[in-house]
Amino acid sequence: MKPDILFSSRALPDAVSRQLRGAGIAVASFRSNSIDALVERVLITGEMLGPDALEIARKYQGYFDDNRRRVAERLEGSPPDRRVRVYLASGAPLSTSGQPSLN
Repeated sequence: MKPDILFSSRALPDAVSRQLRGAGIAVASFRSNSIDALVERVLITGEMLGPDALEIARKYQGYFDDNRRRVAERLEGSPPDRRVRVYLASGAPLSTSGQPSLN
């Protein structure tokens, strides 16, 4: 396939990263498992791909920031013990990802 760059989480083993770089493939490793890390990855990727992509990435960041603000505003008057709790199953009814996780 001869990619120019591989995007991965920081969980990629160092030995694999070195092997890929040795084969001439750039590796961009990012933090993961949080909304902050997701937005950070989008912005860095936008910077790497050029001005048009960076503008789209900044709009994406604005979208997330606006949603966070809206959720915080709506939860302002709601005591934590009165908020709805949600369980997210992944694949099987009693299977879920652990922390840290975007889920």
